[in-house]
Amino acid sequence: MGAYGLTLFAVGPCLTSIARTFRVALGDTGLLFTAFFIGFIGGVLAAGYVAERVGKRKVTATGLAILAIGLWLLGASPGPFHLPHLWWALGAMFIMGIGGAGIESTASAMVADVNPGREGFALNLMQAFFGFGAIAGPIVVAAVLAREWGWQTHFVIAGAVAAALFAALMAQKAQETPPEPLALRELGQLVRTPALLALCAAMMLYVGSEVGYTGWVSSLIEKGIGARVELAGQAVTAFWVTMTIGRLAVTWLVEVMTPRQLMLIIAIGGALSSGLTGLAPTPGVAIGAAAVAGLFFSGAFGLILTAASDRFTRRRAAVFSLIMTSVGAGGMTLPALMGLLAQATSLRWAMLAPALGLATIALLFAGLRPSARGGTRGN
Repeated sequence: MGAYGLTLFAVGPCLTSIARTFRVALGDTGLLFTAFFIGFIGGVLAAGYVAERVGKRKVTATGLAILAIGLWLLGASPGPFHLPHLWWALGAMFIMGIGGAGIESTASAMVADVNPGREGFALNLMQAFFGFGAIAGPIVVAAVLAREWGWQTHFVIAGAVAAALFAALMAQKAQETPPEPLALRELGQLVRTPALLALCAAMMLYVGSEVGYTGWVSSLIEKGIGARVELAGQAVTAFWVTMTIGRLAVTWLVEVMTPRQLMLIIAIGGALSSGLTGLAPTPGVAIGAAAVAGLFFSGAFGLILTAASDRFTRRRAAVFSLIMTSVGAGGMTLPALMGLLAQATSLRWAMLAPALGLATIALLFAGLRPSARGGTRGN
């Protein structure tokens, strides 16, 4: 999960450099997120089905291998064929999305399997490690850009990390739930569960808001406020530092509060702080708002999975894969829409979109009725 974070949240600070490399408008680079999450959606649907047959560890390890290939392809940009527009980078991001799907969905389900009774603690701790990688990504990118090594260098390094972890994970063993083929009828019953639909909607809005916020906040500070690129990139670092601190705190809070209570606090605070970022008059205020936003955004991903784990103790791979499909839907739409909005109006207006997404999540969780822990059917 750390390697995955090292990958995904390094793209945002590179957008202006990527636009120069491919000679496209900055707004067009929002399509990179769309390509990633198109691959993610296809990969996550396959990952959940395959994991129920061959096991979660093998699927997670395969995801790392595919991620490494995609990272190295992106690091080879603009590619040997010098394809027009962004086609090479879009293809690399698509492959990275497939690899990320194998990691995100099956690793979460496997962690829940091997920590019975403390799934909330384990899932949020795992997301904290994702945060460690997300903190490191922008730092490495800033160092690479400052030394004029080329933005591609970061993705070559990240690919090597993913490849090494693939080898390490293949050598491990995990006491996960034994694989069991999934019938289409049972899948259909899961899809029609109202609580699962609400959690899927919440995940779509959260991921779209998070990826859109972290993907565009550097460009807002650089282009909209006039800061240097190195300073602008620090907003993503600040976001992920406080995000990781918050996730470590949530690993404790989730054992004394319900996921619903915590999510309401997180969603309301996240809406207010992300909205403030779009209105910030100076780079310092914007970076400070990003730090506050990271603290409030911190536990949302893990809390949504925890709420799902509490309701669906069987078929976690399938349930988590369905929720991860919403990850892809949110990630491929909202960041790209923010790019279009930025071109039509301004980056400041575009940065208000995540605030609206978080406010909607608060409404969804306010209407989500509690259920007995361990129940297989939601309310």
